[in-house]
Amino acid sequence: MARWRNVCIAHALACAVVVAAVAARGQAEDALELEWTAPPECPDVEAVRANVRQMVRNPEGAERPKLAARVVVRKEASGYRAEVSRERGDGGSGSVRSLEGGTCAELSDAVALVLALTLDPTAVGPARQAPPAPTVTPPAPPRASIPVQDAPIRVHLATSAGAFLDSTMLPSLAAGARVGVQGSYGWARLELRGALAFENEAAIANRAAGARYRFFEVGVLPGAQVFSRGPVSLDLLAGGHWVRVLGSSFGVSQVADGGTSLAVLDAAAVARFELFSWLLLRAEIDGWVPLSRPGFVVEGLGTLHRVPVISLQGGLSVAVVLF
Repeated sequence: MARWRNVCIAHALACAVVVAAVAARGQAEDALELEWTAPPECPDVEAVRANVRQMVRNPEGAERPKLAARVVVRKEASGYRAEVSRERGDGGSGSVRSLEGGTCAELSDAVALVLALTLDPTAVGPARQAPPAPTVTPPAPPRASIPVQDAPIRVHLATSAGAFLDSTMLPSLAAGARVGVQGSYGWARLELRGALAFENEAAIANRAAGARYRFFEVGVLPGAQVFSRGPVSLDLLAGGHWVRVLGSSFGVSQVADGGTSLAVLDAAAVARFELFSWLLLRAEIDGWVPLSRPGFVVEGLGTLHRVPVISLQGGLSVAVVLF
């Protein structure tokens, strides 16, 4: 009998503790009337109520005054702000308090603590775990630096052959053939060329007499590459030529042959298009400025032609890259 009596007493005490706890929770809930307005990412009103219940202490037999609270949470640039309006039911004056937090969860915990302290000055905030210490990754061991050497600048050599037109070096528009050798080192260019203008004829007006002219030349043109994109590039060259102009008269009683030599300054632009790695198409334009301007005279007929101040040439050629 004594054993059964002890069991019944223990059971009755356990039921009393559970009932007291439930009553305490119900009393905390009944003591708080909460109106909660917050952004969607914030905890809801039930989560805030549950937080308040965990903080409020309810000694047996203690009665809590009613608390009507209205909380409005707004998101700002620096975080979140809450305006807490409180009105106690024991005749105490109402109050408004502003709280701020970096996150809405932190701010809702602060609001719950303020409400719990209003209900119960002995309320205790929930214990929070300290954030884990940051993991420090040891620095990677330094790698042995490997010196990077620039690719060596290669020398290229090519040879070309093509045709050209000359505007005024001879009495009328003249055609000719041109050959050349081109070398390059990085952006630097050097071209050696030779050309032959085919025979060109000039006659005295209303007379079946005149002269036939032709010229050949050799020149050296250093320069530089000024543009390169994909298969297209542009070189600018400037140098000099030695030109030999030959003439022979016709339609006169005494036919004569003669010639003259002159030095010419040349400025040239050469556009290149790479068809293959070893084959290039070249378009050239030159401006010739002779250092002297000899005239060509047919005995008894007078001067037929004088070298102009400037002569323009344009040509097309094909170049083969040797290496």
